[in-house]
Order: sequence, then structure tokens, then C-alpha cells
Amino acid sequence: MYEVEAKVALDKTHYLSLKKELKKIAQFQGKQVKQDEYFGEVVQDYLRTREDKTGSVITVKKQALNNGVENNIEINIPIKSPRKVRLLFNKFGIQSLIRKKKYSLLFKNKKLTIELNKIESLGFFLEIEGVVRNKSDIKKVQKEVDNLFIKLGFTPSDYITESYPSMIVKKEKKK
Repeated sequence: MYEVEAKVALDKTHYLSLKKELKKIAQFQGKQVKQDEYFGEVVQDYLRTREDKTGSVITVKKQALNNGVENNIEINIPIKSPRKVRLLFNKFGIQSLIRKKKYSLLFKNKKLTIELNKIESLGFFLEIEGVVRNKSDIKKVQKEVDNLFIKLGFTPSDYITESYPSMIVKKEKKK
């Protein structure tokens, strides 16, 4: 499975105005809180555990960028006990690097998922994502992501290509 996504940073005022705008052009899907823990180094490939209201998963993610849009290979494996996974990782020398908590308002526009996010310690972000099974469909979905951002007043030059974990690590190092 390939995840095609881009994100932009927002200030609180823009976040609140987009909340109203998105309700006009997309279907509201609900609220979600995701608690992630990242293991190893923050590079393009990483391990993550995620807990949310639907359960827990371990994710193996390989990131790639194309014109500011992420084209990721992502594998999610359901798990019953994130605590036991952490113990297993630690046993093999894979240390927890950071934790991230993300509060999201979820919207759907055709096949795209739109997240209006507040990330603890980082602030507000807008993410637009599409998921495809075939690599050959990535460019089509990337164009759809770009077009929706443009409709919302952003350009690809506004995209943030740095991962949330990387931003959190940099912020913590400055403390």
C-alpha cells in the first residue's frame, strides 16, 4: 500500500477558518486522538506504535518525497499490547525516541482524507492524504492532493517535507 500525502503548517486563526471551509467542501468524519511512539532513529524509514480508539498497530514506514509530496510505503500490523512491543524492541536494542500525540478533525473529499491536526508541542497542521495499492496510481493521487491544497489556498511550495518526529526531535534539542 502506498500513502500519498502532504502537509502545511497553520496558525490557530487559519486552523479555525479551515475548519469552517472544510465543512463546505468535504464530509466531516469525526474526531480522533492518536498516540504514537517512534523507535530507532528519525530517518526516512522507521518503526512506530500507534494507539487510538480503534486499537493499536505497529507501523513500518518507508518515506519517499516527490515534489514535496510524500509517497510512502506503509505496513500496519495490528497488535494487542504496545507495552509488550516496547519491551521486545528494548530487548533487541531498539530504543524509544519520541512520543507524539495528535488531535485530528477528519474529513473526506472523494477518495482523499483530510486531517486538521493539532500536534502537541508543534502546533496546527493540515494534511491531505490518498492511499493507493499500485505504484502506477501515485502520480494521479498526487495531482488530486495538489489540486485540493490549491483549492484551499495553498501551493506545493507551502508543503512541509520534514516529518513530525524530526520536528519534535529538533524542538527538544533546542530546550
